[in-house]
Amino acid sequence: PAPRDFFKVMTHGFLGLQLLLLFAITALVCFVLARSLAAPISRLRHATHRFAAGDLATRIGDQIKTKNELGGLARDFDEMAAKIQALISDQQQLLRDLSHELRSPLARLTVALELARQQTTNAACTKALDRIGLEAERMNEMIGQLLGLTRMTSGINEQHFAPFDLQELLTRLVQDADYEAAARQCRVLLTGPSPAPCNGAVELLAQAFENVIRNAVKYTQDN
Repeated sequence: PAPRDFFKVMTHGFLGLQLLLLFAITALVCFVLARSLAAPISRLRHATHRFAAGDLATRIGDQIKTKNELGGLARDFDEMAAKIQALISDQQQLLRDLSHELRSPLARLTVALELARQQTTNAACTKALDRIGLEAERMNEMIGQLLGLTRMTSGINEQHFAPFDLQELLTRLVQDADYEAAARQCRVLLTGPSPAPCNGAVELLAQAFENVIRNAVKYTQDN
């Protein structure tokens, strides 16, 4: 038939209606099948993007519960993500622990160096002590950079905001700084309300306050 009469011929009679019904059912079945395949793949794709962006807590198994190959792929993804998150968390915790543990002996070493400088009059010994002090200061700076790098790579999303006592946090930081300042006959004192309830990321705030207090100790004149 002519092209303009094709649709009329196809829908004419019982056979035409059967063909239309068959086309409609086929289209519906194809849509359902495509949707059932595309939706899990799309969710898995979005999950991989979030994981690659740094959200290590991303999981997809609860969204794809099928028992076919896509469900197995989702479970494998969750298992991989959990292992990677655990490895990175352990590495970051190890770096933080090592950095904090190294700073304590460095602080005591600095105090011992200042005491040794006061007790020696030998120029060669004084020069050697100055060199030791310079290397200790460089190591302290490297530890600070390592702590900063660890916090940056861990991401702000991993910092848990929680209530804490600001007075207690500052008391601990001031005690450490006062011990270091004693070698130069300086004091670091804290005067403030107690308690001082706050809410925030304790580790980040501790680093910020510690930087300010250490700079004050470093650039304050002796006595």
